Amino acid sequence: MAAAESARIRNQLGVEDEFLLFVGTLEPRKNLPTLVKAFEKVLRDTTWRPQLVIAGGEGWLMDEFLASLKDSVDSKRVRLTGYLPDTHLCALYSSCRVFIYPSVYEGFGFPPLEAMACGAAVIASR
Repeated sequence: MAAAESARIRNQLGVEDEFLLFVGTLEPRKNLPTLVKAFEKVLRDTTWRPQLVIAGGEGWLMDEFLASLKDSVDSKRVRLTGYLPDTHLCALYSSCRVFIYPSVYEGFGFPPLEAMACGAAVIASR
């Protein structure tokens, strides 16, 4: 994807130039509270101020995650995009600083593979 098109899509979504990315359904097995805690540590312990972009459809117990998110992190630094089409995902994968996949249980998670195919660095749980 061309850089200009990627920038246009990021702008449309309200995504900043420096961002960390998660893609997946928002549900407990994705381990998003751990991702948010790690993100808080980055903000607290460094001068770097990336945005955390969480892209994905609503899953079960999402309300609990959203409530914990409001109480735990600077909400201006977190962008929840909801479900996105593949073209938008490609723009995010190809321009994120790092793709993070903290899931605690997966049969086979495609998002890390998609991120690598788009040239993103990936941090994943085992």
